[in-house]
Amino acid sequence: MQLTYRGQSYAVSFPQALPTRKLSTQLTYRGIHYTAATLEQGQPPMAELTYRGVHYTR
Repeated sequence: MQLTYRGQSYAVSFPQALPTRKLSTQLTYRGIHYTAATLEQGQPPMAELTYRGVHYTR
């Protein structure tokens, strides 16, 4: 996607979805046991960023 800010044009690409995996956790509330499912996300890939012409990674 091509964007413009204060006369400067730049291209933007959106990252792909992060891989997730489903985790189940055994919980107890007032003596009743149940299983809760949550999604765990992996580490996002390192991004190469630029701010006012200075390159850095996150």
